[in-house]
Amino acid sequence: MEQVLLNERKQTPKESVDTFIYDLCLIAEDFEYGTLNDLLIRDRIVIGVLNDTMTLHQIADLTLADAIRRSRQAYARKQKCTVVRREEK
Repeated sequence: MEQVLLNERKQTPKESVDTFIYDLCLIAEDFEYGTLNDLLIRDRIVIGVLNDTMTLHQIADLTLADAIRRSRQAYARKQKCTVVRREEK
């Protein structure tokens, strides 16, 4: 059941990247795949994160840590742009 939840999990529009990643880790914590857990979570981030400008799938040798870092950076940039646009209005 957890595998299905993990494979279908995508970030929702109002959900932060940290919440999305935390939830992925919670779902996968009972898996007994060893290092494969990191790969499964990494792949789910690549597929499930909501950011049209990110091209994580094009990065060779992408690690879980890299995927998390890049996702957080993209989310932070998006949040800053949203704040600036609101201030301009």
